[in-house]
Amino acid sequence: MATGIFDSKNGKVIFVCINKSYEKLSKGIKVAGRASRWDCVRKYWPIDDVKKANEADFILGVCHKEIVVVCKMDERGWRKISEDSQLMNGFKNDAEIIECPSLLSRYAFSGEIVDDSPYLGMEIPIEYGFNQSRTVTYNY
Repeated sequence: MATGIFDSKNGKVIFVCINKSYEKLSKGIKVAGRASRWDCVRKYWPIDDVKKANEADFILGVCHKEIVVVCKMDERGWRKISEDSQLMNGFKNDAEIIECPSLLSRYAFSGEIVDDSPYLGMEIPIEYGFNQSRTVTYNY
């Protein structure tokens, strides 16, 4: 249940829709390539403008318009999986990569979960243009 309405006056964020994987993980169902809520937010995203995406202060995992995971990228920012040896080594055994090698052309980031974020539990208002058919949405 949402604890308030999101207002981004304090910074730039990216919303990523994690409905399917987050719901399955919450029910104890294994999700290929996403062993944790951290994995749900950080990898396999189609990022069109990496420079813009790297300006984000936080990446917010959203499940049915509610912010359920808040992540902070490290200084390396978003990286194309196929072009980063550290990411490749970490992801090469993921079932999703094995079944769908085109995911290597997508992006991921390293960083950390922010468990004490005031954004947790907030609802995304309509004016941000976030919907479940757009997997990645910016507030800036």
